[in-house]
Amino acid sequence: GMMSMILLWNYPDSNVRIKMVNLTQTVALLIREVQIRGSAIDSKNGEFAGYGLHLSIATEASSTEIILFGDKTIPDNYVNGILVGDGLMSTSTNDEIRSITTFPTGGYRISKLCIASNNGAFNCNTSTTPEIETLTIAFVRPNSQPRIYVNDDVDLVVSVASTTLDTPYTGACIELSTLRAPLPGHVRSVRVEGAGFITTKISGCE
Repeated sequence: GMMSMILLWNYPDSNVRIKMVNLTQTVALLIREVQIRGSAIDSKNGEFAGYGLHLSIATEASSTEIILFGDKTIPDNYVNGILVGDGLMSTSTNDEIRSITTFPTGGYRISKLCIASNNGAFNCNTSTTPEIETLTIAFVRPNSQPRIYVNDDVDLVVSVASTTLDTPYTGACIELSTLRAPLPGHVRSVRVEGAGFITTKISGCE
């Protein structure tokens, strides 16, 4: 009886934390999906040269969804004899969007977008110049290593405390949280290393 009372008392919080675990795994699986599709190239009639995820914290609405896109090839844009795109999602036409994953209702959101610094630590949002508002994690055939871009710009260089970070960026971290953050179980993260490793953590990015 006492155990039942404890479980019932903690049920609402437990339910939120379980959904948080599921959301974290979903994000990690989305990254794995674009890695497999992009590097092995699931291409229709040569239309796509890679796949990627577009994440944004620019608005409240954009911080509760993740866009999976197919990177369309650009005519005569060859790299090592392979026709490729630009690695970014087209934000003007939206014709590259393949699917949109929407977070559960109830305050689940992307709270931080981060890139790895020269010493391997992650730097997030307002700690960088310019601030990170969007993050693109793309995989372009035939490589399984990610291409990481900030603010929809392949050439953007980010600095931290006047120190310019090396490009291409060697890793990215996506921090997820609920309205009850920073309580334990309400902040989790998904990390992508430069070698293509994808891991989940029971903590934030920093």
